[in-house]
Amino acid sequence: MDGIIKSANFKRGKEEDEESLDEKLSEKVDEIKEKGKLKFNDIKTYVEALTKAVCVENFPSGEDHCGSDMASKVFDTIKELMEFGVEENHFTEKECHDLLLDFLCTCMKCGPGPVHLRLLLSASDYENFREFLEKIDGVQLTNFTTAFKRQYKAPSEKGGMSVDDYNDKLEYLESMLREFVGEEAKENKQLLLLDLFNHFTTEEYRLQEPLSATMHDFAEVMVKVFPKENVYMCLTDAAGFKTQLKIVRGFLSEMSPPRTDDQNYSMAKQIENMMRAIHHKNLVAELAGEVMSLVADLCQRKNAEEYKKIVDDGFKEFFHAFDDKKKKPNKQLFDALMGPVTEIIEVCTFPKMVEDFADDAVDVLVGVTELTPCGPTWLRLIGVLLKTGNIHFVKAAKQIVDESKMKKPLDLANNPDGILKIMQHLTKIEFSVIDEDSADEEEKEKAEVYENFMEYFLKQVKNAKMLKVIMEPMVDYILFCWDRQSELQDMVGKVCLHYSDVCFLLQLAIEQINKLLLKFNALLKDQSYSFTCRNASDLFSNVMDSCINAYKDGRQISEEDNSLIISILEECCKREFQDEYDVDIPTIFKSIYYDLLGITEKHRQSDSLERVVPLVPLLLKMSTHEDETVRGHAASCFSQISSSSPELLGPYVDNIIDSFKETQDSNLASTLRMVYPSNREPVHKRIQELFDLMKDTDASLRVCLLLVFMEAAKINPELFTDSIIKEIVEENMDDASRHNLSVLILVSVSEAHPERVENYYDTVMKYRTGDMAYYVIKVLTNIAIHNEKYAKQTVEMLMEIATSSKVETNLTGALSGIRGLAVSHLELIKPYKAALENLQNTASSGYVKDACIGLIDIIEGRSLATVHEDVKQQQEEIEDLGDRVDDAEVAVVGLTLQVDKHEDDIGGLKTDVAQVEERVDDVEEDLGDTKVKVEEIDNKTMTNAPAWSRDLTKIMNPQDEHDWRLLAQRLGYSPDDIRHWATQSDPCMAVLSEWYATHKTSEATQAVLKILEEMDRMDGAAIVENAMKNVEGVVEDEPPEYATPPPIFLSYQWGHQNEVKLLRKHLLMAGYECWMDVGQMGGGDKLFEKIDDGIRAAKVVISCVTEKYAKSPNCNREVNLSVTLNKPIIPLLMEGIGWPPRGSMGPIFSEYLYIRFFEREPGTHDERFWEPEKFQELLMQLNFLGIMPEPDKIEKLYKNWWAPVAEEIIVDKDRNKKTGSAKPQPSSADNNSENEGPPPSVFISYQWGKQKQIIALYKRLTGLGYHCWMDIHQMGGGDSLYDKIDRGVRGCKIVLSCVTQKYALSANCRREVSLADALKKPIVPLLLESSDWPPSGPMSMVFTQLLYIDFHSDANIQSTWKGDSFDQLLGKIEMYVSEGNNTKPETVGKEKTNTNDVHKNDSITISAISETPKPKQSLSTAKSAPEKPVAPKEPKSKSCTLL
Repeated sequence: MDGIIKSANFKRGKEEDEESLDEKLSEKVDEIKEKGKLKFNDIKTYVEALTKAVCVENFPSGEDHCGSDMASKVFDTIKELMEFGVEENHFTEKECHDLLLDFLCTCMKCGPGPVHLRLLLSASDYENFREFLEKIDGVQLTNFTTAFKRQYKAPSEKGGMSVDDYNDKLEYLESMLREFVGEEAKENKQLLLLDLFNHFTTEEYRLQEPLSATMHDFAEVMVKVFPKENVYMCLTDAAGFKTQLKIVRGFLSEMSPPRTDDQNYSMAKQIENMMRAIHHKNLVAELAGEVMSLVADLCQRKNAEEYKKIVDDGFKEFFHAFDDKKKKPNKQLFDALMGPVTEIIEVCTFPKMVEDFADDAVDVLVGVTELTPCGPTWLRLIGVLLKTGNIHFVKAAKQIVDESKMKKPLDLANNPDGILKIMQHLTKIEFSVIDEDSADEEEKEKAEVYENFMEYFLKQVKNAKMLKVIMEPMVDYILFCWDRQSELQDMVGKVCLHYSDVCFLLQLAIEQINKLLLKFNALLKDQSYSFTCRNASDLFSNVMDSCINAYKDGRQISEEDNSLIISILEECCKREFQDEYDVDIPTIFKSIYYDLLGITEKHRQSDSLERVVPLVPLLLKMSTHEDETVRGHAASCFSQISSSSPELLGPYVDNIIDSFKETQDSNLASTLRMVYPSNREPVHKRIQELFDLMKDTDASLRVCLLLVFMEAAKINPELFTDSIIKEIVEENMDDASRHNLSVLILVSVSEAHPERVENYYDTVMKYRTGDMAYYVIKVLTNIAIHNEKYAKQTVEMLMEIATSSKVETNLTGALSGIRGLAVSHLELIKPYKAALENLQNTASSGYVKDACIGLIDIIEGRSLATVHEDVKQQQEEIEDLGDRVDDAEVAVVGLTLQVDKHEDDIGGLKTDVAQVEERVDDVEEDLGDTKVKVEEIDNKTMTNAPAWSRDLTKIMNPQDEHDWRLLAQRLGYSPDDIRHWATQSDPCMAVLSEWYATHKTSEATQAVLKILEEMDRMDGAAIVENAMKNVEGVVEDEPPEYATPPPIFLSYQWGHQNEVKLLRKHLLMAGYECWMDVGQMGGGDKLFEKIDDGIRAAKVVISCVTEKYAKSPNCNREVNLSVTLNKPIIPLLMEGIGWPPRGSMGPIFSEYLYIRFFEREPGTHDERFWEPEKFQELLMQLNFLGIMPEPDKIEKLYKNWWAPVAEEIIVDKDRNKKTGSAKPQPSSADNNSENEGPPPSVFISYQWGKQKQIIALYKRLTGLGYHCWMDIHQMGGGDSLYDKIDRGVRGCKIVLSCVTQKYALSANCRREVSLADALKKPIVPLLLESSDWPPSGPMSMVFTQLLYIDFHSDANIQSTWKGDSFDQLLGKIEMYVSEGNNTKPETVGKEKTNTNDVHKNDSITISAISETPKPKQSLSTAKSAPEKPVAPKEPKSKSCTLL
């Protein structure tokens, strides 16, 4: 058989050779079967012969070649003999399978050519050979896979077979491969199959189509049998993946462009699978560097854009595979990724290639970053992203700064240089398009992306309190935007402006404002500069508004800036204020006009309004502008100037009148009234003109003008002509809003020129019972005194009011009018004597009684003039009598009896004269008193004030620091007005009369009440409050609507309002909004309802405690309501009083520790009356209660309020060496919470009377290295006293009991000792006063078994804390504190503490912090103590002892 095979000519065989071979093979097979003998070696020989014949070089490739058929017939014959031998049991099927496998491998190594492929396919059809292939292992498996690992090449066309035909035949192998790999890749095959996969992939990229596609199909056969169709799932360690990454790098090198889309997809899919496998095996951190290195290699290639799909669809899976569970802090992974990712973006020659990759990478980096500062690396990455100018990278940068958790990793507070570099990148942004409407979508998207990044980056900078770093570059960027004249540029600039809080920045560097003002002023003067850009208008307006608001007041505005602002306003006013196309849209010039007029208010706040005088001509011009809002702003400026410095507008009164005539603006009318005293002449000259103008104005303007006329009437009533009087009476008297002012004008005119008013007597008479009754009566009286024809009617009217009116003010006004008429028309009054007597008897008011008595005296002739006539007549009689005496003396000689008689008569006459003189003196004195009382009644009846005002005047008129004068000042009256009222008998009533005549009654009453409370005149406030409460039920109020109250409620007594206002101001500066009744209570509001709403909505109540506060009923209500609602209370002690305060608040405040808010150290110069540390403690308490400040409102002074105050503590190094005591630990001031730091080691219990000595002990122990915790350094306002004591005792290792007589009787101290005893804490008694031992009282049972240390024998020991007794104490402390410590802490010379001055009424505790738990032992085993001291026995309170 082998001879037949060897003799056959396979290479050149012809058809006849094929037929001959076929015959020979058939004969031989028949012969072998007939003999029935066949050995396996024979089969093996046949196969070897066939192998040598066909597995040679240059074997014909054409399938139709006779040699191919001859080889196939030989192989079929061999398979037939194999089947025969197996059936006859001459050899096994396994031997045949092995032989076929070897033959198959040999054929594969020879091309395989078409003939080989035909033989391979035939071999696979052998019985059970496919199952055999699936089960091979070991050497056979290796040989089989090695056979497939060869370079495939297409046959030459000359060989008789095309490439497509060959490729079709090559596909025969695919089915064999499928049989070989089976349905599932077994573990023993996986690595070999991976190797085959890599080989076929290499061939795919090396060969051209269609062979490339076939190799891809071969590779896919490998893929299909792996778990999740991922060949890399068989890898188990990082080393295996690194090897595969190198292979992939080789693939990419082989894939020289151009490549097909299928190849790109195949490569991307392969890399994607590897990335997924890396994640599946949890090898991300170990392989991140290798993966990123491969990406970096692709990005740096010249043709990097060719690899975009591979990076986008392949490597990005490295980041996509991160789920939320994997995105957690991982320092190893972060360190492995951050540097390479930054480098990839920085060196990439084709940025678009890694757009999606960068976005995914940043997302993962943000997820795995640890919450620890690593600002430089993050800021470098942000800078690299921004530097590219690619909007996708800017989006990725925005993602970094958008995360709230990135505040700490970015660590902007410690990286100002990094912030500046980013700002430098941002300020280089340019947009090529000027008009936003003409910009393409890409430019618009770019602007939007930069807007978003700017927003979130500046928020991070702001949260880091680093806005000051970007101040100068931000100003430069604004100037850059102005120069560019691009709407998109300005759009980004607006965002920068908004989120950088440029107003705040400018406050930090006022000098930067000058750059902006100079630039804008120059642009305004440049006629070629276009201001039509919408975004530019907003940017300009916002910048100018920020500039003006950055000034705290006018003192900060330099002369140059002041001139620039005025210049800008002048230039703006030259431009159009209305948009060309939409009149409702203000132009930039109008907006800036509104913004910069704020300069007036700034100068008003600093009393420097003289610096805006150059602006007045412009304001006068704009006050008549066609635009109502423009006019209104100018008029408002005039109002601001006139309210503070009206004299500055004195020269412009005529101009103001002209503007008012044209615009009829109420602010100008108000300005005219305020300026009038500074320059009266123009008003006097044009008063008729103003009256004519008033006819055509609305009601509010008429009131304003009437106020001007009222002032003019007082000074120059001659100005009021008949026509003016007619206008006042006929057009204004009937109007409720103008009635009062009209009557007051008539009063002034009627006093000087009653003839001008008399024609309106009947009209005025109609108002005799109204609110202005007194003044109406006065007008009528003045007319009646002047013109007799009105006297009788007036007297009748007055008597009717006097006898029937129930309104006391009307009654007293009527009596005052009657008295005035009595001078010239007494006969008309006499008939009413009985009525006056009756009124005197029935009147309850002393004023009315006195007025009636005075009138009756006048009617009865007991006026001063009548008395003088009587005296004169009697003097004449006395003179006549004297003459008669002289005549009688001539005849005295002869008329002795007659002389005696005359002498008796003369004596009697002298007696009569003396009696008359005495009577005259009495009458003169009575008339003087009557005159004073009448004048007093007169003044007190001249009022529109309420009935309760009479009671108020009784307590306000007596001279005092807070008398009626201060009330008048607070009501806004001038010194001239106050001096005028001082000449009256009842100045307080005069003030109130004027106040109620010119104000709405309810508003006037509320204002008086508030001012009395501000003056600390609670007696007066009580009168007003009670009067208001008495009439509260007359009508029902509408339900009030209140604004949402702030979280902090300030409870205080009005006597300390200024101090509380200052406290509120600083709380606002620290970011806390406060509820304070000055800011919350409006006119007519119900006091208690407002307070109830404020406390219910508040999160904490701050009680500003003073002696008056403790006694105030209203303050007691606030505290009780707070306690009932379970609101946290923080007491601030505002003055030096005992704690808790006496009164009903005592039991409540005894549970709280106050913060000392008075007696600041001398030498301080700012407005605060408290120590800064105390305010810091208050802020800490608010923070502890969970009340957070509003970051946007925090001002510079309180930006870092939490920074602790360093306290230097001197350490006795010698003592440390001697005793080996522990070195100081961090102060408990840094460990406010019970959960922070170790528990206290030493608890010092003492009574408040020894606080000074105990503070010295605390400092001594701290200086020796024991870190002490003391309540005055830790316990803040609002903390519960007992809660602090409980935690201190439970956590300590030793209790130092500082025993005094008061200590032994103190309830709080007893609680401390009892708790320590119950917890088995070691107690060391320190005897600080001479006393029996154990001390009498409830503590005696605890102290009976304890030995004390004597600290009272030596007078100096409690101040120095040195000596044998102190050394003994140190030994005790060392014994308990050091037990359990393996090492002793190091000594430090300084430590940070935050000292709070907090007192308690009975006892105060101090403890020291240590790191070890307390020892479980007592002091009963202590060494012998000093001799027992002898103390005087004093009686103790049995009640206190029992308690």
